Amino acid sequence: MANRNLDIRQFTLHQRFDKTSTSLLDDINFKDLYEVLKQSLSDFINKIDKEWNKYEDKELEKEENEGKRTIAIAKVKDSNNKDSEQIYFHDKSRCISGKISTGLYGKGGFIIDENKNILFEKQANHALPRPFYFMICVPAHSDTGYIITEKDGIYGFSQGLCIILQAFIKNYFPDVVASCRPFIEDQLMSNFLNKGIFNEVILTTTVLPKHLEESYGVASPEGEEYTIELKITPRNKKKGITGKHQENIQNKLHKKSSPIIVL
Repeated sequence: MANRNLDIRQFTLHQRFDKTSTSLLDDINFKDLYEVLKQSLSDFINKIDKEWNKYEDKELEKEENEGKRTIAIAKVKDSNNKDSEQIYFHDKSRCISGKISTGLYGKGGFIIDENKNILFEKQANHALPRPFYFMICVPAHSDTGYIITEKDGIYGFSQGLCIILQAFIKNYFPDVVASCRPFIEDQLMSNFLNKGIFNEVILTTTVLPKHLEESYGVASPEGEEYTIELKITPRNKKKGITGKHQENIQNKLHKKSSPIIVL
């Protein structure tokens, strides 16, 4: 039986040269993000695989075709037996849903049946696309949107869809940057922070005061993105972080402006 579940991430937008405040999703430079997505997202997704490699890690040496990916809105036959894209726009809830078909090139091999008979030899320039359900929610009068993607066992496309959204924002709003992070329900997080044992805490931020940006060497006139992490690990790992140290961390993380954490 397939092990299918959902991955939920949230995203915010901010001006490239001002990371201290986020933008309302229905008023980005006087434009509504939902309406721009509704008009252009499908075509953007269907063409992005031609430039996908520029979003990959350029430091890695890759063989021919390695890292190349096919990406497209999945299609089904309609009542007239014509291909119809599986993308739907829900204006009332301001959500976009559908299926993305994606797969990697670069790895050859054999396709076999359950009796290990070879059915087909896959070449390095072949890909086996998988369809993944997705939903992008763009609430009105809010600075936070949500990306929901299907995960099939170890396979998924949540990070890929985040990359697509970030590229879309950069293309249609050059002075705006999209940031994505995992979504954790507030009540669950609060319960974990109050009753859980802290073995290790990692504080992560993409915003630093100007003088600290210069001190750490991450200041950039082009407004390039960076991530700073502070890892807190107790010397006595069996006990975890306790006492006043745990209390101070809890107080910090309960603030609305607290950084992203990994526990």
